[in-house]
Amino acid sequence: MEYFKVDIKIVCGRGLAAKDALGRSDPYVQVMREGNQLYKTAVKTNTLNPDWNEQFVVHLRKKEAELTFKVFDYDISSPDDFMGEASFSVSDIKLYESNEFHLELSFDHGYIVVRACIEMESREEQLKEKFIHKIRDKKEASKEQYN
Repeated sequence: MEYFKVDIKIVCGRGLAAKDALGRSDPYVQVMREGNQLYKTAVKTNTLNPDWNEQFVVHLRKKEAELTFKVFDYDISSPDDFMGEASFSVSDIKLYESNEFHLELSFDHGYIVVRACIEMESREEQLKEKFIHKIRDKKEASKEQYN
């Protein structure tokens, strides 16, 4: 069985919809795969053209996985407003190359820019990464418990 490591960078959003009363938004991106959240960016306040420049890694068993990028407007006193979503298949990423995608959002106007690179990895490397993430998650949970 093949295993893959996908480095993903959420670069920016451009021309996003104004969802707040003053004609701005407070956008963030959720990255989903099969209904599970893989990553969530920071909220960028008062902008329709956010720069996130946030990077994360996904480990996959198959290259045919679909990643969905959902954009929301953060609201303090009410549920967050859905601004749109876009998807691409990991199989669209060329192996060992940096690929840039301009993903048009489905619901409103605007797009997000995502860069991705995929490489093959051994099962041992994948298990090591999972172990490291579990330890990191436990440390973060422990910190939150005492704060």
